Order: sequence, then C-alpha cells, then structure tokens
Amino acid sequence: MFRNRRGTRLRLLLWDGNGVWLCQRRLHRGCFTWPVQGERLHTLSQEQWNWLIAGVDWTRLNGRPNPDWRV
Repeated sequence: MFRNRRGTRLRLLLWDGNGVWLCQRRLHRGCFTWPVQGERLHTLSQEQWNWLIAGVDWTRLNGRPNPDWRV
C-alpha cells in the first residue's frame, strides 16, 4: 500500500492469484492517518484497516479516554 505526499490518496497493489490489481481511494476532505515515518513494516487489524480506508484516525481506536472527560 502507498500514500501520496499530501495523504489524500491510497494505492494498493493486490495479487488475486492470476494478476495484479491497482486499487485507489481518494479523500475529498482531510487526509489518511499513516504510521510513523521510518517504520518499514506496519501491521493493521481488520478493524483498523476498515477505519483507515474510511479516512478515520485508526490510531485512536485503542486509545484511552481522557480522565477529565465526564460521561
């Protein structure tokens, strides 16, 4: 998977057993949240992948709520 410099497009090379597909997704507003620069490999869970391609900040899925927040 690749992201452009602005972070508005994702490109994915997908092998289907017969050939390679190039898939692309573009956001009209905002940008995709990307792993820290310098990491060569980063693994995502299925849930994180779904949030990533939806354009949501997937890094906050496992975050703890702020202790000052009241529900």
